[in-house]
Amino acid sequence: MPFLQTYVAIAIVVAISLVIVVLVKAVAKAWNSEPALATATPAGSSELAWWIEVITSQPRCTYYFGPFERAKEAEMAQAGYIEDLEQEGAQGITVKIKWGQPEELTLTEQQERQKNGKRNDFGLLSNFGLLSTKG
Repeated sequence: MPFLQTYVAIAIVVAISLVIVVLVKAVAKAWNSEPALATATPAGSSELAWWIEVITSQPRCTYYFGPFERAKEAEMAQAGYIEDLEQEGAQGITVKIKWGQPEELTLTEQQERQKNGKRNDFGLLSNFGLLSTKG
């Protein structure tokens, strides 16, 4: 009889362990999954990726940091870029995680004025469909 109780106890521990492993894997998969895109991915999307868009009011600039394969990677990296800009004296910092492909990585106030008519939601591309924005 004691052997039977031991086997039952071991079977229960193994079953609980398997349930925990399955739950941990499901949570990890959900954590790493990307959000659904707002629209279909356009042709040539192999060049598209997640980017960190940082806009500063002083100096008036737009910066793009990336590319990142996952939005979560960009979110985790953004603090380092913000810290660097703050150490350089940048003020009025706003950050967004965006899907796309910028034409330029840094856009100054003067460059923005020159491209004023071509600017769209992404900030730099004139013929670009914005798919998803986080931030």
